[in-house]
Amino acid sequence: MSISLCMIVRDEEKYLEQAIKSVQELVDEIIIVDAGSLDRTVAVARKYTPNVFSYKWDNDFSKARNFALSKATKEWILVLDADEVLSKEDHLVIKELTKSKGYDAYTFVQVSYTNDRKLLGFKLVNQKIPEAKEFMGFISCNIIRLFRNTKEIKFSSPVHESVDASIKDKKRIQQTAIVIHHYQFEKGERVHKAKQLQYLKIYEEKIDQFENKAKVYRDMGIIHYNFKEDYPKAIQYYKKSLLLNPNNIKTYLGLAIAYMKNKQIEEAAKTVEEAEKIDPYNQEIINLKNYIKRVKELLNSGAS
Repeated sequence: MSISLCMIVRDEEKYLEQAIKSVQELVDEIIIVDAGSLDRTVAVARKYTPNVFSYKWDNDFSKARNFALSKATKEWILVLDADEVLSKEDHLVIKELTKSKGYDAYTFVQVSYTNDRKLLGFKLVNQKIPEAKEFMGFISCNIIRLFRNTKEIKFSSPVHESVDASIKDKKRIQQTAIVIHHYQFEKGERVHKAKQLQYLKIYEEKIDQFENKAKVYRDMGIIHYNFKEDYPKAIQYYKKSLLLNPNNIKTYLGLAIAYMKNKQIEEAAKTVEEAEKIDPYNQEIINLKNYIKRVKELLNSGAS
């Protein structure tokens, strides 16, 4: 089965070439949509494909993604960002996946390498692999990046866009262990912060366009906490998220930590208690509960 690589890029001259080279032997067509680069991104893209298209950016990642899909002519779509690579060892596996008649889409594991131990879900790199470079750890998530080229499958959501909602029969989505090696943190704190603040602006402008508002509010809480250090605002958005999805452990953890930063220790303790009712054996909850307990003991001993 044939595969179209679909990418949207902007000012990615440093990373684009390694991304393309990592899948050049796998794909049958390369589609690159440029959203207004000011560097040599377009020149780099044209070294590898004539299918380079300009796109007027309008603060909606899903529209740009769907524009790229509209240019693809092959049977399957592979989506990759400029700061990502696939291991060539996985090419054969991916080719085999496209031969299956039982599935319309496959999730890959996006592994974002980082040295920031404070990030939620941070794990140490257990075995040294070339793709990890000099990073000591990573965070990861499952994300659909390989799917059939049909009119029905398309991206939605202006930020953190995905095709999940367009695939009605979830049984036709198959998880895989194929890793996407992601280097967003290699770009430095300034670039990462600018991107997150861009996301926040889009969330604020287009909140009604998001189907999963619980996730949006949680993401807004994370951005206010991590990049604006506005802890009351972070608390506000975490609470709004929990009103819509009261069973999300990560949201409870984020809220409790924001309460701690805002010196609302009792509220943090109550939040962890609520989370514990949902998942009493969750190690992150247990660790945070013990930490809050130690903080309270220190405060009480200092007051006596």
